[in-house]
Amino acid sequence: MGPAAGVRDPAPPDGGADDQGRTPRVCRVLRLLETFDIDDLHAAVKKALQLGAVGFDAVKHLVLCHVEKRPPKLDLDVYPYLPRANVETTSAASYMALMSEDAA
Repeated sequence: MGPAAGVRDPAPPDGGADDQGRTPRVCRVLRLLETFDIDDLHAAVKKALQLGAVGFDAVKHLVLCHVEKRPPKLDLDVYPYLPRANVETTSAASYMALMSEDAA
């Protein structure tokens, strides 16, 4: 049996945006206010935005770390489906090659 007439499900099955373009995932973050102080959640959201880790799990981890006064451990091994970044040290010669290409 579906929802009552006129009552909408809080989020579509895929967890994406609803038909008005709102993102229900934001509601999960806001529900953290049921457990945590607004100042702690605000600090966690700001940190998540700085880190580019804006998922619910990251925000929840950051707010817990903020409350417990411990450093966050955002380990990508827990999320094997995320792409890995392989960043190598760039040599000065590489920059010089780029500079010479711009001059040409």
